[in-house]
This record gives sequence, C-alpha cells and structure tokens, in this order.
Amino acid sequence: MRMEKRTFRIGELANALSQRGITIETSVIRFWEKEFKRSPSRSSKGQRFYTEEDFSFYSKVQELLYERKFTIQGAKKALSQKDDSPTITPACRSDQLQNQLQKLRAHLIKVRELL
Repeated sequence: MRMEKRTFRIGELANALSQRGITIETSVIRFWEKEFKRSPSRSSKGQRFYTEEDFSFYSKVQELLYERKFTIQGAKKALSQKDDSPTITPACRSDQLQNQLQKLRAHLIKVRELL
C-alpha cells in the first residue's frame, strides 16, 4: 500500500501555522516565498501546494521571526547554517555576556586600584 504525501493549499498552510497562536496570513506566506526563495508546486491552474517539508520550513521561519525576534536577514542566516552547527540560544548568549561583563568589571576594579 503506497502512502501519498500530505499537501496543503496556501490557506490550509496559513491555518496550520496560525495554530501556534500567531495569525499568519496567506500574503505573509507569499512574501516568505519570495524572501526565502521557495517555490511550492502548483496545479495546472496555478494553485499552490505545500508539502510537510514546506510546513516544517515555514514553521521554522515563523519561530525565528515571531518568537525569537530575528530579522529576515538573521532568519536567512540561521536557516542557511548546517544542522550540525551549534546554535547559540538567547539564554546561552546572555550567560556568556554576563560572564564577560563580570570579568571586565573585575579588571576595571584592578585598574582603578593601580591609579
């Protein structure tokens, strides 16, 4: 028995993405297609059809833009990185910055004592 891939029309994709609590309009998906250079398959009448892979991709875009507050350029960069490359989460980056700040403060205190 052969299983067919699930496909979505643009409205169905928008509704599925909107289940995460952020309404995504079809115009936003069309904009993302242009910005992220994605081309969904089309019917003979031009109707867009999106695959599960497309849904996964647009879910990542939505997360980067709306939840993690990336810019379009930042999202493009994040999506172009290899999956095996380490990603720095905002919380991790914050911890790194806090450590650097503490070291810098300690250094400044030593410099002030020398003066």
